[in-house]
Amino acid sequence: MAVVEIRKSEWSDANALAPKLRKADKEEMIAVLGEKVDPVAALRYGIGVSYYPFTGLINGEIVCIFGAVAETHDHIGAVWLMGSDGITRHKMAFLRQSRVCLGRLFEPFALLWNCVDKRNTQHIRWLKWLGFSFLREIPEYGEQSRPFLEFAKIKE
Repeated sequence: MAVVEIRKSEWSDANALAPKLRKADKEEMIAVLGEKVDPVAALRYGIGVSYYPFTGLINGEIVCIFGAVAETHDHIGAVWLMGSDGITRHKMAFLRQSRVCLGRLFEPFALLWNCVDKRNTQHIRWLKWLGFSFLREIPEYGEQSRPFLEFAKIKE
């Protein structure tokens, strides 16, 4: 049985996860930030600006970093997650903890939202499973002007 741990992110977590990012997550990062993006710097930025930055470990291996960034409007957070293939290898353990973690991300927010690369089908399925609604397609988003899907969920 997989042992799952969720803890507050540390700067060194970015160094550990960056070289192991899932192909789709790295492609999404590049689509938004451009070809010259430094994944360590991008992950550290996410950790630094998130209200609650979390790191997920399965059997001691860092498999994801996630958080929610406070928007300029009160009680709205931009939720994000970057992960490794460890998520897929331990899919059931990851899914079991996802709803718990979503509740923790919602603590200071009434609404969570963001945009996901339309090519990132695993994230899209996962977001649907968590109960997010897809609002619209943005045909040209980020540095690479790729199609993204806007999604949101209101706190229950």
